[in-house]
Amino acid sequence: MTTGGLRDSRPRSILATVVIVATVALGLLVWWWPALTSRPTDVDVELVIGSGLSVADQSIDRRLREEGFRISRTPRPLDWCSIPELLDDLRPESTRVVVWAESPVGCDLGDALDQAVERAGDRRVIVVHLPTDDEVIVSALDGRDVVVVDTRRLLGAPDGTMECVWWEDCPANGRVEPWRDGRLDSIGGERVARMIVTATL
Repeated sequence: MTTGGLRDSRPRSILATVVIVATVALGLLVWWWPALTSRPTDVDVELVIGSGLSVADQSIDRRLREEGFRISRTPRPLDWCSIPELLDDLRPESTRVVVWAESPVGCDLGDALDQAVERAGDRRVIVVHLPTDDEVIVSALDGRDVVVVDTRRLLGAPDGTMECVWWEDCPANGRVEPWRDGRLDSIGGERVARMIVTATL
């Protein structure tokens, strides 16, 4: 009787194990299904950013990914004249495009902006404005259907210092230098990145 009871319990034990394993596998499949079914090429945000803002590249990428955005970068524009052509090759699924470039050489900035907005289609166009940008860019942005990231309040003048903000390791005097020798450094790059993310949300 005892031996028979043990034999009878084995199929039930095996069945219980199979049920547990299947349940765990199903749970893992449900959990990972969005990642398994999404295409790795899907993109939410396109970055069309010139080399003058390259110091912020890593910070921009990291902050956007932290917010759940999938990103892609186009070749770097030489200046605003090359922006419209680059926007012709945006991914069809992207919903936002972040733009910064040097002052235009050989074209009208207003025309370049209008073409950029047109070619972006239904995407939100986010234009970064640095304190070092020419006034012609500032004037051209006024009244156009773009989101302007005005970085002046966190970057200040290229030859000055700014008060620390909460995420920075603040020195004893409470001030940092977002610029070095007239160009953005890593502190300034991080500030720009956070402002871009805010405009992208």
